[in-house]
Amino acid sequence: MTRRLSLVLAPCMLQLAACSLAIVLLCSLDATARPRSEVPTEAKQRAMAFWSALSSARLDALKSFYARKVTLRAGSELLKRAHGLTEQGRRKDLAVSRDRLIAAYKKLIDRVGKEKWKKVLARVKEDKITYLLATKRVRPMSTREGDVLVKVVTGPGDDAMFYIWRKGADGKWWLTEEQTDW
Repeated sequence: MTRRLSLVLAPCMLQLAACSLAIVLLCSLDATARPRSEVPTEAKQRAMAFWSALSSARLDALKSFYARKVTLRAGSELLKRAHGLTEQGRRKDLAVSRDRLIAAYKKLIDRVGKEKWKKVLARVKEDKITYLLATKRVRPMSTREGDVLVKVVTGPGDDAMFYIWRKGADGKWWLTEEQTDW
């Protein structure tokens, strides 16, 4: 009986072994065919310089990081009517010029108070900032392949801000979109 069972199971075991080997080979080929996507150093450096300017309320410096047109994602703080960018409120995305965006940040910082602004944002340490390179397979929010998504965790729970950086024709990384909720 055991001999008969082993004769029946032998082809199945060979098939299973061949299938396992094929899976292992496919996985290793897939892993080697796709190199790990590293976030470009220049993008990280620009993002950190931006965060330094934002957290220290240096509005003149902020202007040098934003693209000519910036999209504020629905829900963003600066879409509140009090900041003067829109009468629609926070329900829809809004594309604004860099100058209008900086003017809205000025209103926000003036309302909060420059010293309080600095104190609150100074609490966000570098380990709370994460980077993700958008690829063909991984494209969060409205990123394009090659964009860098920067997430800044600002508090407990899910309090976070998101910034999308895109490399321009000039070779510089520009901030093209943000979603912030203070």
